Amino acid sequence: LYQPEEAENYDLGLLMQKSNLIGRDDLLAKITYFDTSVDNVLETLNSDPSNPLTQVGTETRDGIEVEMNYQRERSSFNISYSKINGEQKGYWVENSNLPGLSFQDVTKQSRPIYDIPGDTLSLAANYVFYEFNLDVGWRGSFVGKRKVLSEAGSRDATEVTLDSYAVHDIFANWRPFKNSQFSNSVFRFGIDNVTNKRYQLNEEDTAGSFSVARNVKMTFDLNF
Repeated sequence: LYQPEEAENYDLGLLMQKSNLIGRDDLLAKITYFDTSVDNVLETLNSDPSNPLTQVGTETRDGIEVEMNYQRERSSFNISYSKINGEQKGYWVENSNLPGLSFQDVTKQSRPIYDIPGDTLSLAANYVFYEFNLDVGWRGSFVGKRKVLSEAGSRDATEVTLDSYAVHDIFANWRPFKNSQFSNSVFRFGIDNVTNKRYQLNEEDTAGSFSVARNVKMTFDLNF
């Protein structure tokens, strides 16, 4: 008795690739704009005393993604940025007292899509020591503020704002064997969340889950 969700998506992108800008190097840059709309959102499927079934919800998302990668001899750098906007219309939550949401306004009111990530800037750098078969690197994620619900599925839920945060990771990969039989064996070492930053995840619609603390990882893969 329900209608299938229907979505339309439009992408517009620009790609640039260039070599030998400053000697032996490569540059790859890409920018993409996207616009997505969804009708008959299944999450808005609800009974209505005057109409046995309603499914009037819609979602719209649009945003921009930018990525640039630069490689030169021993080093490489990567920059990416994403910004997404999203809105739900005709969204019905039974017995909810969220601002602007009521049974009568089910086809009129709108609210943010709360599981949309905050604006995110990601940076990464890598350097290779060929003489030691060793490469080392750093990654940084810088996430902006975003709105979520204080709790899921509750009539007392309120809209709250999560703080921005920055997370840093470091890593190293070492191939100790130079002979051909074991040359693909590698020792990996990494530390995620070096500063032990406490932050709430960038992918949920509530303010409930926190990040993993500082995480030290070591693995050795023996290939022969």
